Amino acid sequence: MTIGIALIVPDGVILVADGRQSHPQSSEPNAGIEDNIDKVVPLTEHVYAITFGIVQATNSATMSLKASLKHDLSPEHMRCEIDASIKLSWNQLLGELASDVDVNHPSMRAALIVGGISHDETFISASLQGTGVNQPPLLIKDSFQFIVLGGEQQQAKDHFAQQLEDIVRNHSWSFSEGPHNVFTRKIIQGANNTIQHIAELDPTIGGAVRYAVIRKGFSGIKGIYSSDCK
Repeated sequence: MTIGIALIVPDGVILVADGRQSHPQSSEPNAGIEDNIDKVVPLTEHVYAITFGIVQATNSATMSLKASLKHDLSPEHMRCEIDASIKLSWNQLLGELASDVDVNHPSMRAALIVGGISHDETFISASLQGTGVNQPPLLIKDSFQFIVLGGEQQQAKDHFAQQLEDIVRNHSWSFSEGPHNVFTRKIIQGANNTIQHIAELDPTIGGAVRYAVIRKGFSGIKGIYSSDCK
């Protein structure tokens, strides 16, 4: 599975995701585990996505969404495009599955968390599809709101919220410093701490942690936590 964390900051968005891909429905779920999967995908210069769940669906949804983002869309319009792309890809996947696939397996989910700057507004939007899933697509636009997808049983959202509270209390936001500054590094470190906490409890989470920082007035940057963000 995946854990993805997306946070709105005063002039942009930070997205962080783990890098492990496993096969929980396989008769040998520990076979073929990969720890260097890149789940943080650029859609435009200032909009990135975190892919979550069944790869066949998320890859198709990402390609579809990229094609629809040739124009500067409002966040509200973006939410509709995200929801439509993941729904279409999910329904196509269901139509192609073998008859012996357990569609009720907890891993049978697919989602996109998309964040960045569009129409000169910062935003995060997410849409989740899966058996038994019945929730509308999310859209948030206010500073320090965030979305955590994955790790629900291990209270990942609460763990990250505590990290964020400590960071906001002890550090001031700077609009002039570039994407790599004390505040953004602390946010990425806090997200990594949450991912590592969940990884200790859930073997399907782990691997190389990747992030993207998208801010107004700067080019979007992407990196791997272990290499340049400690």
